[in-house]
Amino acid sequence: MDIQASGHGYHWWYQVLSIDQLDTLQNVKSPLLIVQGGRDTSVSPQKTDEMIKHLKDLGKENIEYQRYDELDHGLNNISGESKRKEVISNMNLWLRSKLGNPNR
Repeated sequence: MDIQASGHGYHWWYQVLSIDQLDTLQNVKSPLLIVQGGRDTSVSPQKTDEMIKHLKDLGKENIEYQRYDELDHGLNNISGESKRKEVISNMNLWLRSKLGNPNR
């Protein structure tokens, strides 16, 4: 099908909507960081919060969650100012802490 929504075609949407994200995350063994904007209208912050709580209730300790209440899906604040650099900097710190070299 030649359908486009949010810059993605039918095949992409079919694959994304077919994935059981909770099942996938339950089976992840490596450290994992989930980043969510609190003003995201593409991915529900409330549903993400619920999924994270469920994973924690299942004893998943390898998944960390960073929620940015003032940011949208594109990591922009309410004024439209990009905060990607700050979020990526935080992601970099998280990754370096998992690699065992946080001061690099």
